Amino acid sequence: MQPGTAVALVALFFILTQVFLLYRSSLENSSHPQARAIDEHTQMLLKTCLHGRENQESQMAEWRVACSQLATFDECSSRPDCFSILGTNCASKHNPVEIFLTCVPKSDLETLRARKMEVTPKVPEWMVTHPDHPKNPSVCASSRMNPGKTFRLSADLLPLDWDQKPCFACPAPVSLPDHPGPVSISAAALVYKEKDSFVNSFESWVKYGLFDYVDEVVIFINEKKDKDDPIEGYMESMKIKHNMVKQKLKIFSSPTNLGIGKALSHLMLYSKSRFVLFLEKDWELVEPYRVLHSQLEDSKKLLLSTTNGSRADVVKLRSRDNAGFPNIDINLCVPPKWDSEEQGGEGISMWAQYRQDPNVKHESLIWWLPHLFCNIYHYMPNALETWPNRIWACGNQEHDFL
Repeated sequence: MQPGTAVALVALFFILTQVFLLYRSSLENSSHPQARAIDEHTQMLLKTCLHGRENQESQMAEWRVACSQLATFDECSSRPDCFSILGTNCASKHNPVEIFLTCVPKSDLETLRARKMEVTPKVPEWMVTHPDHPKNPSVCASSRMNPGKTFRLSADLLPLDWDQKPCFACPAPVSLPDHPGPVSISAAALVYKEKDSFVNSFESWVKYGLFDYVDEVVIFINEKKDKDDPIEGYMESMKIKHNMVKQKLKIFSSPTNLGIGKALSHLMLYSKSRFVLFLEKDWELVEPYRVLHSQLEDSKKLLLSTTNGSRADVVKLRSRDNAGFPNIDINLCVPPKWDSEEQGGEGISMWAQYRQDPNVKHESLIWWLPHLFCNIYHYMPNALETWPNRIWACGNQEHDFL
């Protein structure tokens, strides 16, 4: 054996011996009383944590039971760990009163908020004012103890012992801003020839007190003939007959036919009030002043409301009992059964679409105009139940709005 090799083996033996002694020392230290004490302390902490979690869950369960057993708003609100859920009865369409429904622990609020689901049929993404739109802070539900009554809950929460219901048939109370400002209204009418029908309509507006309610009356004559235009002459005589001062009855005109769109734009520019009531020149007023006043006041509230489900951008006032003739073709009012979202789009289009006619060949399509859908209730009294994702009860007024 070479001298160098012997030295290497001795060094290797020495290193292995030190490693063995180090390993044995670690084993002995693991059984040291201090090490065992540390280990027992860790186990004790673990048991304490588990016990604390069990206590917390037990305490939460006790709070849940304790809160749910509180039967009044005063009892629930007096507890700092409880939260009162209020709501209105959906069956009380006229001036519903908000009442106390149930009491829940505040520790459950996030869980209850996450229980809110998207109702079916799905509401189009662009219909943001729909009460069942997923982004709207509204929940309608019924208690499992009394499933026959549906309430609109004041909070965006769904209690554990309650089941969610659609809100389309549950009118939302109108919520007006604190300072709505002036709510003046202009009556505006576009006239194009056909003097006789305009005269019949105008006299009905005077008879039932429409001009006593509005702040101003704006008339635009499309394609005025000459200085002796018969419609303008009639309007001037009405101004004198009914003592309508110049500031209230305003007459404008164009020597050429501007078309309905541009003429209506002129009406809007000439109207100085906050709201504008468009009047069809050949549509007569058939309701007395009491009904007229009530419906126009309710319409203002819907336009001013800040609550989804009772907020409107436009209010259409047309008699359901005496709708007039001719009416819109029903084929232009009935919507398609499919959503463009199912075809990869972003929800039902607010513009024109095609609809499949079930009475003709599969290839045949009917042109459908969404803005005419509001005429559907003249044909179908059950429109609310047929298209709950497109139409809903609105407001809590004396009159039902859809």
